[in-house]
Amino acid sequence: GVAAVVRTPKFKLMLNEAADLIQAPAAWAALGGEPGAGAGIKIGIIDTGIDPNHPAFADESLASPAGFPKARPEDLAFTSNKIIVARSYVAMLSSALPEFSRPDDFSPRDRIGHGTAVAMIAAGGSVTSPQGTLTGIAPQAYLGNYKIFGSADINDFSSGDAVITAIDDAVLDGMDIISISFGAVAQYPFDEQGDGCFAEPDILCDPVAMAAQSAMEEWGVVVVAAAGNAGARGEQRFPALNSIATPGSAAAVITVGASAYPRVIDFERM
Repeated sequence: GVAAVVRTPKFKLMLNEAADLIQAPAAWAALGGEPGAGAGIKIGIIDTGIDPNHPAFADESLASPAGFPKARPEDLAFTSNKIIVARSYVAMLSSALPEFSRPDDFSPRDRIGHGTAVAMIAAGGSVTSPQGTLTGIAPQAYLGNYKIFGSADINDFSSGDAVITAIDDAVLDGMDIISISFGAVAQYPFDEQGDGCFAEPDILCDPVAMAAQSAMEEWGVVVVAAAGNAGARGEQRFPALNSIATPGSAAAVITVGASAYPRVIDFERM
């Protein structure tokens, strides 16, 4: 038989009034109040890691679910009663030579801050800052840390195989939701038929989008992904103006785009 060649792109990172814009206060009220929002839910953050020492994740009222925490023995220090999984895939991005890493870059430690910020938005508890009180949308939810980006200027891009491995592990670990706040230009159409792009060597496919689709279709794990950063200017190398990034291009993925204004468009009246 003919071996199919699957091309995967490089993936890059993508991310005051968001809670009101998505009507989080109304959801909190329906659940009995903000402090109980997200209770029992497990959210996997595929990103730059999560800082376990951040005060937003210091909730002593939580108890880790049965079977948790999950991490390599040397990475258990990056877990807590709230951060119940700590895994890193940075070693898949480059060699272990010093010039291609920074101290403990291959650990689940967040050396950039993006993943910690995303985790805070999703499930951080209330903290006080110079800007006021900050609260995540589901402050009682558990967090899974799936680090696919390393130190800036060295491992600040990730790869398709690292993303797919992280998605697979998040599903196997029992995450209810997977957050993907990064992306790459969706160069190839997502094949909803599944195996078509692998069966024919001339058909290009998007295995990362297919992995995200499978997480939802086959395992019932909700995947939320960034729409992308190409809306205003596009990418320099691709005709990407107003395009959707992968894996947000997958049909089953909830794809989220940012808005600068708290306005709701009524498409039914347009």
